[in-house]
Amino acid sequence: MDSIDSISSSSSLPSLSSAFRPMLEFMYENVTYMFGFIVIIFGILVYIHMADVTFEMPMTRTKTLIIEGMEHKMDHDGDNGVENTLLTLPIDLEKKLKSNFCNMHAKKGSSATDIDNECKVFGKASCLHADCCGWVVTAENPDGMCRSGSQTGMTFGYDTAGKKIDVDCYYYKDSKSGPRCS
Repeated sequence: MDSIDSISSSSSLPSLSSAFRPMLEFMYENVTYMFGFIVIIFGILVYIHMADVTFEMPMTRTKTLIIEGMEHKMDHDGDNGVENTLLTLPIDLEKKLKSNFCNMHAKKGSSATDIDNECKVFGKASCLHADCCGWVVTAENPDGMCRSGSQTGMTFGYDTAGKKIDVDCYYYKDSKSGPRCS
């Protein structure tokens, strides 16, 4: 085993082309290192199998992702922009009220039905802080419900079925009106 020439001349292989000669010389010179590397890799694989090592990562949450809505900044004339929160789930009603809820509807030109649907999600305390909503107590709903309205009364006097809503008491901000207000 003196060189690659002695291997190729002693075997019945055809003469090697010049393209394979450097590769074979490299392998002949480094066969012990390659064999050692293969034995080490094989040993690691046997150890992993015998020790039952798994590489599965537990599925846990490592980071919290916060998704923020787009909010308008102060305009150059000092008028605060209006956040678009039309027909959204009532996640933070106080934030909705503070973001000029009624002004947003007025600027957007929302229909009275849209405003009424938005007012329905408010509780009594939040409802009485909005400029475009009022608290309505009826015989069918003695606990009351927030509906769109103003100082003069409710926007809609009829329900969706076309039945007239008999108001026992209507609260708007600090005032109340109606035949059965206490």
